Amino acid sequence: MQINVLPPPNARTQPEIELIPRVGDHVVLLGWLDGYERKLDKLLAFYRKAMPKEGWNKWNYINLKYDGQVVCSKR
Repeated sequence: MQINVLPPPNARTQPEIELIPRVGDHVVLLGWLDGYERKLDKLLAFYRKAMPKEGWNKWNYINLKYDGQVVCSKR
């Protein structure tokens, strides 16, 4: 897995973390590291429930930075 640290949008915020997995052709945006354990739990649940039904290459971007949500963009 490749981990990218994106520059913060302004001087008062933290950098955002982006993950590029080895399997599939998508990017996972974690956002800030606050609550990263919960975000990775959401990602695991998404991988177990949605990926087998939809396939690994349907999504371009998986965004986990919103509380309680997984926001995806299709190819």
